[in-house]
Amino acid sequence: YTPGEESSMLRNVVSLVPQTLRAARALQPRGRRSFHQSKFAMDLHAHTKGAHDAYTPGEKGDGYYSQNTRGCYEVVMNAKKEIMSCLQSQTAPSGSYNIADFGCADAGTSMPMVYDIVKELKSRNPNQEICVHYEDQVTNDWLSVFNHTQGLIAGGPKPYLKDFSKVFVQASATSFFEQCFPSGSINLSMSFTAMHWLSDHPGKLKTALHHTLADKNEVQKISAMAAKDWERILTHRANELSSGSYVVIVNFATDEKGQFLGHTVPSYSEGKIEPGACRESMHGWFNKIWAEFRDKGKISQEEYENCVFPNYYRTKEETLAPFQDPNSAVSKAGLKLVSADCRVVPCLYRAKWLSGESKDAKAHAKEYVPTTRTWSNATFYSALDSSRSVAEREAIVDDLFLRYEEEVAKCPEHHGMDYVHMYVVAKKM
Repeated sequence: YTPGEESSMLRNVVSLVPQTLRAARALQPRGRRSFHQSKFAMDLHAHTKGAHDAYTPGEKGDGYYSQNTRGCYEVVMNAKKEIMSCLQSQTAPSGSYNIADFGCADAGTSMPMVYDIVKELKSRNPNQEICVHYEDQVTNDWLSVFNHTQGLIAGGPKPYLKDFSKVFVQASATSFFEQCFPSGSINLSMSFTAMHWLSDHPGKLKTALHHTLADKNEVQKISAMAAKDWERILTHRANELSSGSYVVIVNFATDEKGQFLGHTVPSYSEGKIEPGACRESMHGWFNKIWAEFRDKGKISQEEYENCVFPNYYRTKEETLAPFQDPNSAVSKAGLKLVSADCRVVPCLYRAKWLSGESKDAKAHAKEYVPTTRTWSNATFYSALDSSRSVAEREAIVDDLFLRYEEEVAKCPEHHGMDYVHMYVVAKKM
């Protein structure tokens, strides 16, 4: 969601210095269809009907996604122990050290981790050349990627390019469902909160918007698709890695308690709800509000059923399956599992409310809800019939998130987007 399609001249101006962002906003036309809502973008993502494009409504290149997905910083840094262990067990390559960050979004949330990786590599060999390869969709906010890495976003993450020499940045818009880099070229492959997305739209669901809440019979098709996608993803990552190199994937998951993103089991102490668990389910409220819109005639039954998140939160068993099968393409490609465990990172917005740092319920809800919208907006928008105008579709989706804000403001302590991730480390033998 990026209202206004700026000209190529304006896009070049915006990329020059951060001070031009304010001027660019003043010049940017209003009320025009965003790139992600354009026919080109929809055609480009015909496989998922545009349902997993990021929501970035601010100025192009301003790092909106990372600014409103702050919990991901902690999710990424939770993998630091594993990543540093990978680096310490590797022999330095004779040429450049190549890092790949898959599904990077605007690159902001992984910047602190990449900085630490570069720092560690440079501490061993100050002359080591390092290349960081960022991967995401064609429709990604690539301007923010470059603004982040060049240190052009005020208040953004510390840029490693400014502190270390002989470090280079490149980008690839080839889907991670394909091989993105030459065989044997990558020394460290990473992905944070990206590879739960599916390669195809799973089709309609009648009972829920997300597979975690849908009828089991409806989920079978999605789980089978997710299994094929997972093996495909891992096989391509194995082919890209050099011998002795590692891939670290941090993926949304469903844990042994049945917990998943925004749906954690409440725990109580002396009658008070504890941090790290929410009484209310985020996906549950998405479904309730969308169904409410259907029942009131705001959307049709078909639009309700069209709204399906094209992603899958794998269990540990599903995550390990390709590694445990000696005949899988993953095993044959030489990728061996090192470790895999599931972790919960509590919602930082809810933590602020529980600590008393946030005091106004309405203001808190307005600050929290965008972190649920950056990745979900396109799913709702793409479900609406194309006969509706862009403005009408945008208004319906805006109303959905305003309704969610209202619910959160009623009892902020019971709402939050706790992260449930599987942390996977594998080695190319």
